[in-house]
Amino acid sequence: RAAVPIVQSYGLSIYAVMDYAWKDLKNYLYERRTPFVHLSRRNVHPNAVTAYVARVKCIAKQIFEGLAFLHRHRILHRDLKTSNVLVTSDGTAKICDLGLARFIRRREHLTPTVVTLMYRAPELHFGIVDYDAALDVWSAGCILAELFLKAPLFRAETELEHCARVCQVIGVPTDVTFPGLFGLQQAVRTLTEAIDTPCVLVEGGGAMGAAGDDWRRSINH
Repeated sequence: RAAVPIVQSYGLSIYAVMDYAWKDLKNYLYERRTPFVHLSRRNVHPNAVTAYVARVKCIAKQIFEGLAFLHRHRILHRDLKTSNVLVTSDGTAKICDLGLARFIRRREHLTPTVVTLMYRAPELHFGIVDYDAALDVWSAGCILAELFLKAPLFRAETELEHCARVCQVIGVPTDVTFPGLFGLQQAVRTLTEAIDTPCVLVEGGGAMGAAGDDWRRSINH
């Protein structure tokens, strides 16, 4: 088959003919009738764990290889998520929907309002506009976690809730882990509000506890 889609134009309309993809990764992952990526008591096969890990590794490898191809050609996807990865019947994963993709130009300022919330890198909450390929790598990491957890790692409805969940999982950023953090007014404001945002990632939820107290002391110095 041709590697490049067949494109034919009729007047003002353009039709792109591409290989058929069986499902997107979201449907593939959460399929109830025929669970393809799962571990449960129903799966009693002696090699169930090995097969499960192998399938996840295969999908993840293809996603990272696809991202590497885009980044080598200086293209940011900017909306990588499970519904934007197609899966064919033979297990081939394909990154799709490049509607928000941009060609990377050095020192160019880009809009921070990109990437679906649950897959959004935290620096976008801080108003960073000169982001790079790390933005897509974060999204791919979120997908990898979701393949194992079978649930979004940072499920959230609002930006503050999302920021709080990220801090709850990987810790509140500091000037050591995020150099220049305290010089970003939007970052300080967002984190100060986020650490008091109720979360349900762990029993009890609520604010960041000791980490939140450390953050308050840091911004007061």
